[in-house]
Amino acid sequence: MSQGTHALEGSALAAYEAFAPFYDRYTADHGHDEWMADVDAILRGYGAPGDRLLDVACGTGKSFVPMLARGWRVTACDISPAMVERGVRSSAPAGRFASQTCATFPGGAPSTPQPASTIP
Repeated sequence: MSQGTHALEGSALAAYEAFAPFYDRYTADHGHDEWMADVDAILRGYGAPGDRLLDVACGTGKSFVPMLARGWRVTACDISPAMVERGVRSSAPAGRFASQTCATFPGGAPSTPQPASTIP
């Protein structure tokens, strides 16, 4: 990777780490549940096979938590460990998912969702 790419990744990571504590309030009126209901209907309408979803750039889980509630198994990742940690906490009542930072994702997603409480 080029020097510029590393600098951009570092600045994005720093920005999202700093933004994580405020992200849910900032996006409170974005209608994630309604939006994901539409996504769910489209997936089911087209006969999407299986019940697994991948949420890249999952943030604090505002998109994948509604999908957990609809019966999907979710693998989620984000560049920001602080965002992932908030996603773990927000998903605990909704069910199981596998999550990790994008930095560790290229090694492969866990094949079996894990209880949110066991994910660092």
